[in-house]
Amino acid sequence: MDPDSYRDMLERLNDHRIEEVRFSIEGYGHYRDCVLRHFYEYLPALGKKAHLGIEAVLSRDERAMFHGPFKDEMKIFHLGKEGKKSLRYLMKRIVVTSIVENGGEA
Repeated sequence: MDPDSYRDMLERLNDHRIEEVRFSIEGYGHYRDCVLRHFYEYLPALGKKAHLGIEAVLSRDERAMFHGPFKDEMKIFHLGKEGKKSLRYLMKRIVVTSIVENGGEA
């Protein structure tokens, strides 16, 4: 993914213009169905859903939660011998498979 598209996607995600992004990391089969999405939970005391943050689902057994904006510099991808890497580091290997805009699919 080119740097401008990457920055635009993250800005739109953090501004709630994007509800969900599905993607894979090229060359890493373990990360073939990743999701960044807004996370909500119904709070009975408020009588409505509350936004709790952005959830990164990286694989069946790997997740990260961001309370507030998604921080792309956080090293959340475990690449074995290569160590932990951030989404920003892996930017050029991102293959977006779908984006759900706030209000519908894009």
